[in-house]
Amino acid sequence: MATLPEVSRGPVPTIELEQWTVTVTTERGQLAAWDWAELNALPQVPFETDVHCVQGWSLIGSSWEGVPVRLLLSGLDTSASYAVATGADRYRVCLPVDDLLEMPTWVVLRHAGHPLSPAHGAPARLLVPHLYLHQSVKWLTDLALTDRDVPGTPAALGLHPYGDPWRQQRYRDQPRTLTPTLDHSTTPPER
Repeated sequence: MATLPEVSRGPVPTIELEQWTVTVTTERGQLAAWDWAELNALPQVPFETDVHCVQGWSLIGSSWEGVPVRLLLSGLDTSASYAVATGADRYRVCLPVDDLLEMPTWVVLRHAGHPLSPAHGAPARLLVPHLYLHQSVKWLTDLALTDRDVPGTPAALGLHPYGDPWRQQRYRDQPRTLTPTLDHSTTPPER
């Protein structure tokens, strides 16, 4: 299996596990939080998935282990449309809540059978494998549920705010799809 590249936009933050938590806050102010031991005590699900980077590389069939985001959101009183995920480096993304509930998304703690390295987002990173990796926040600390589509760091960096690899949504100013729609109902002009 290929190795997961180390890609960051700045220095890797130093995180003390004794002080680290991941917090979910609803639009009504309801709060849920897990420290390192509590997050590890939740059911850890091993899975394999493909991940894709806007830089043009993919890692096919990579193995991960983590907690499904829908488990963290279960039991919370929310009707929010969006979730703002923030890392210890203040990088943040805004995703539709439906993506977190209906698609396989995870708070991962392990990759390829080993704890995440600091360069890959330890202690925990959001993994949204159906989108480009710029939506998978490293060093996850907060998930705030909201009714507003809040601009995130990817858009500020010129990346697409959603980032669907199947639509090739790499950069902010790209159209929704790069594949032209061909109208086969007309015949080509005669020469």
